[in-house]
Amino acid sequence: AVSPRARVRAAVAERVQQAFAQRGLASDGRLTWLPRLGEREFLEAAAACDVNLDSSGWSGGVSTLDLLAQGLPTVCTDGATFRERQTAAQLALIGHPGLVAADADAMTQLAIGLGRDPGRRTALADALARDCAILYGDPRPAAALTDWIRRVEPADRT
Repeated sequence: AVSPRARVRAAVAERVQQAFAQRGLASDGRLTWLPRLGEREFLEAAAACDVNLDSSGWSGGVSTLDLLAQGLPTVCTDGATFRERQTAAQLALIGHPGLVAADADAMTQLAIGLGRDPGRRTALADALARDCAILYGDPRPAAALTDWIRRVEPADRT
């Protein structure tokens, strides 16, 4: 769900329907709007998806970690801020920078290509599920955070 507030969800649904209509498409039968989901329900819904489109303006972050572990192909753009770059950084770290598109149009084309190619999707899903282990086993992020805390924390804590 986009928001727990009905007004916000309705506004987003209207914008999406207008975008579809401007392109001569009907959103009915092509989109499924889900209610707010718990973790188990979210992962079950994700398992039924062919491709995950990372959100624009606020990257998936932890959701992306969960989806990559399931092998769900995820496409994104590399944004201007940290919060927009999380998924792109995760994909680059695990060796799949080809899932990071230059812009929204390229991301759309990448997602369409994956959606239309089940063989490629299956091979990519297997590779993502295998390669995402790097995200969980790499000691460098924790070491970098520890080093930073030691540099900024006062030496005397008495």
